[in-house]
Amino acid sequence: MLSPAGKLFRLQALGLCVALSLGNPIALVYAADVIQFNTDVLDINDRKNIDLSQFTRSGYIMPGVYTMVVHVNKNDLPEQPVTFMAPENDPKGSEACLSPELVNQLGLKEKLLSTLNWTHGGRCLEASSLAGMEARGDLASSSLYLNIPQAYLEYSSENWDPPSRWDDGIPGLLFDYNVQCSNAKTSERRQQLQPERQRHRRRQSGRLASTRRLAG
Repeated sequence: MLSPAGKLFRLQALGLCVALSLGNPIALVYAADVIQFNTDVLDINDRKNIDLSQFTRSGYIMPGVYTMVVHVNKNDLPEQPVTFMAPENDPKGSEACLSPELVNQLGLKEKLLSTLNWTHGGRCLEASSLAGMEARGDLASSSLYLNIPQAYLEYSSENWDPPSRWDDGIPGLLFDYNVQCSNAKTSERRQQLQPERQRHRRRQSGRLASTRRLAG
């Protein structure tokens, strides 16, 4: 039976390994993008129960949902939930799941959308659908970096976004603008017709008065 001090040491050691897996550079050995952990600090039973092999891959992010800012080349998308999942052909791996909602914000050319393939029951974009695309998650900055060949994208710049990135506020603003313009034109037309209506009423009043005089 372990003493309280022994139990505390085991908890501290486990916490240290978890911290290291999240990117703490202490006691990590890098070789050809493979990270090696020094498991000597773990108890023998902990070594059997904890699988650290997944964390030996550089850039590995534990499957789950993270709130991230999405960077598409030099453009930024709003902060949003991003799911990391194990690829269907690599149960111990991890990759960003690009959902249909996120893909619709990327500004892809219309003709490409119908050619995309999906995994995980249609929930995630198959990366091979866009040859040359790179996706990299960074927990330290809560960011997802997407490098997409420009040939796949509609024209975009710092001051203009393709329609696929417009939110409900843009159509609403345009609708309101059109309504205001229509109202302004209608009001202007009424003002132009008002003098003519007044002249028509005066002529009608004059004719009615003349008819009354003749009748009298």
